[in-house]
Amino acid sequence: MFRRLVVRMILLAAFVGGLCLELQRLSAAQLHTSAVSDSFSTADERDVGDNEQVPPTQAKLDEIIDRMIKREHDEIAALDPYTPIIETYIQEVRINQMTGAVPKSDYYFLGQADFRGRLKVHSMTDSSRKGSLMWSFDPAGFLQMIYIDRGEFDRAHYKLKYSKREFLGEVRCIRFEVSPMPNARGPRFVGDIWVEDQDYTIVRFKGTYAPVIHFSLKTFEDEYYLHFDSWRTNVKSVLWLPSYVYSQELHRPTLFGNPSYKSSTHLWGYKLKAGSREEELSRMLVESASPIKDEATQHDRSPLEAQREWRHEAENILLELLERNGLLAPQGEVDKVLNTIVNNLEVTNNVDEQIWCRVLLTGNLEMFSVGNTIVLSRGLIDVVPNEETLAALVAHGMADALLPKPYQDQYAFSDILRLSPTGAETAFFRGRENGNRREQPEGDGTSEKVTLCVQSGERRTLPETTAFASKGTEAIDHSAAWK
Repeated sequence: MFRRLVVRMILLAAFVGGLCLELQRLSAAQLHTSAVSDSFSTADERDVGDNEQVPPTQAKLDEIIDRMIKREHDEIAALDPYTPIIETYIQEVRINQMTGAVPKSDYYFLGQADFRGRLKVHSMTDSSRKGSLMWSFDPAGFLQMIYIDRGEFDRAHYKLKYSKREFLGEVRCIRFEVSPMPNARGPRFVGDIWVEDQDYTIVRFKGTYAPVIHFSLKTFEDEYYLHFDSWRTNVKSVLWLPSYVYSQELHRPTLFGNPSYKSSTHLWGYKLKAGSREEELSRMLVESASPIKDEATQHDRSPLEAQREWRHEAENILLELLERNGLLAPQGEVDKVLNTIVNNLEVTNNVDEQIWCRVLLTGNLEMFSVGNTIVLSRGLIDVVPNEETLAALVAHGMADALLPKPYQDQYAFSDILRLSPTGAETAFFRGRENGNRREQPEGDGTSEKVTLCVQSGERRTLPETTAFASKGTEAIDHSAAWK
């Protein structure tokens, strides 16, 4: 009897012990689950806190707005001494119900901006305004899009409302909604602005001017204000300069049939310097006790050598003019690639003339030669699909460079181009076009171009390359900026 009682007590103790262990395991698991749940909820709360943007206090907003307005006035004043190159490409479109916006025609402006007084664009083309009898595009109107309000951007004329914080690329910005005050008269900006959060400089603004139609007492014409998106680039500390403007109007109804269009405007060349070498003022001169003599063979120049030197001098004057006025890019890596193609064509075709390439900074399709220098526009290089096609275009340029161009010889007299920058370039390109019309040689150099391509080893894609080059040269001839 006693033995049975002991056995039962042992079994009961084992059962109670096992039950306690199971309860402890379940309790520990529940505690771990609670801890994990708490950690996840804490992380979620932290993520929500990070994503939620706490707006600045009203006092901080007032400080930001005041500093931003002051910086904008400083930026406007800093632009006055500059005369950048401004290039605007406009594509007029018609709206098709099936395909959307279909290109109809295009316009091209190239000039030099003038910020002194009333905004002006000194055109480098023959026409400064283009359009129809009822309307016209004005280059100064696209230049105006680099300003929010040139004269009266302040609290008295505008109301600014905080929107949110966001990044433009790697620049942290504060976004504001801008609208004119009810009592503000005249055309005023309506849209959004982005302000970088270090010095509170406006780096982007997007919107339009209201009212849309405004009668100008200066020109006695109706001015139509368009929607645009204007960007600025940081060129140095606390200085952001306008660099790009996109504009479009596709569905705005008008009484006089104003066009639907898209446009892009680029500005560059703010720091235009003369093409002189800085090291000329700090070169090292070695003095010698005995006089230094030139050991090169002295001989009289032949008439042919004198003529080539004269043409080379005219070529240098023209290229220096284009580079000094911001149209020609300084020599760089792209020039090296183009010159390599030229060298290959020269070696394989036994061309004795030394030919170089330079890059024009405009975005249109343009290629011409100045003496022995082939000038290709940035826009033309961007649309070339492969190296073979580029070689074909360069070969076409070489054929043109090898042809005599007597009309360019006159520019060896530097006083002929001693004009304003826009006047000099307009005179040069008008003279180039007139010279091309006066002295058209037999053929257009296409046979020479094809021969150069074949002998340089570009046979494998010659049909496609020739087709592209032929269409490209037709487009170049008909869309040249200076005609």
